[in-house]
Amino acid sequence: MKRSELLKNEGYWTAKIQIDLYEHLEKYMDKTGLNRSQLAKKLGVSKGYISQIFNGEFNHRISKLVELSLAIDKIPEIVYRDLNEVINQYEEGIITKTFEVQIMKSSAGDNFITNQSQSIDQIADNDFVEPSEKDVAC
Repeated sequence: MKRSELLKNEGYWTAKIQIDLYEHLEKYMDKTGLNRSQLAKKLGVSKGYISQIFNGEFNHRISKLVELSLAIDKIPEIVYRDLNEVINQYEEGIITKTFEVQIMKSSAGDNFITNQSQSIDQIADNDFVEPSEKDVAC
């Protein structure tokens, strides 16, 4: 997948928001000394919901994202930028990296994004990343 295709991919931006929330929750847990069960209780959600967040298996309503963010003393910010301008900035080297994701190809041939780490520069230089045997054996 080329960088311009990646930046147009809905899954890429969804994964970015999910990873941002994950990272903020993890930092909050470190700062407060809470474990996942205690975090779930503080946020008023189930332990299973917290597990879904940390496993990247969730898709929040905007209101839930705001609620969770405020509960950990953060505000969610969404910035709308012109897509073609962002693509041009990558091509010109002005922007070199946004966040780390991994593009996988499913058995059906569709690309999908996981929250495992790989830089956007590595992704953009490849058509896609082949799944490892561990990823395929689900």
